[in-house]
Amino acid sequence: MSQESVTQVIAKALAEPDFRSLLFSKPEEALQGFDLSDDEKRGLSTINPEAFEELSADLEQRISKSGIFTFHRDFLVNDSIRKIVVTYG
Repeated sequence: MSQESVTQVIAKALAEPDFRSLLFSKPEEALQGFDLSDDEKRGLSTINPEAFEELSADLEQRISKSGIFTFHRDFLVNDSIRKIVVTYG
């Protein structure tokens, strides 16, 4: 598993609503340019959009409550990515 590439996709989906929408509507198009195996592409294509949206909203709320310290925001994003990778990876 290329965890770095999977992490990049998830981070981009968390940070960019347009990419997130594309990932769920046209995953093959969204995943072009990422160094992913077929299994990784299938795994990322099966993430539940509603659950991901909830995670994104929760993460945004946690970041805004944190005082927007960069190191804290990065920790929260990395923690959320780890949860997604463990759950869906």
